[in-house]
Amino acid sequence: MAFASSNLKLTQVQAVVRVSGTGGDSGTIDLDVDLLKASETASTPAVNISGVHWYCDKNASVTITRNGVDILHLHGSDHTDWYGFAENTENDQDINISISNGDAVLILELAKVDGYGPTAHQGADGNLGAN
Repeated sequence: MAFASSNLKLTQVQAVVRVSGTGGDSGTIDLDVDLLKASETASTPAVNISGVHWYCDKNASVTITRNGVDILHLHGSDHTDWYGFAENTENDQDINISISNGDAVLILELAKVDGYGPTAHQGADGNLGAN
């Protein structure tokens, strides 16, 4: 299986991204490109990681880095949710993912906290409302 990513949910304030691959695969979630809705622009975006779900083969592991800084190292299968806070280390940098020693699937819940426009109010359903 080659490295692949796809958006499961994409609103002005949130993204849920599914990433999969096998040992030796790596890829990047580009904040300026991969997390844009058709109606959005990006200007120095900032994105926090608000939750992670991962499923790794017996010997597989996943490493998430941003700007060369290790953010998370995952193995096995589990999830984490930060209630009331988020992982914001290097949050203005792209998200780099490396998979080692087997197949892995990763689902990232991302909070788009700054740098995405237009700035119109958005409802919980993801639709832009009136200012």
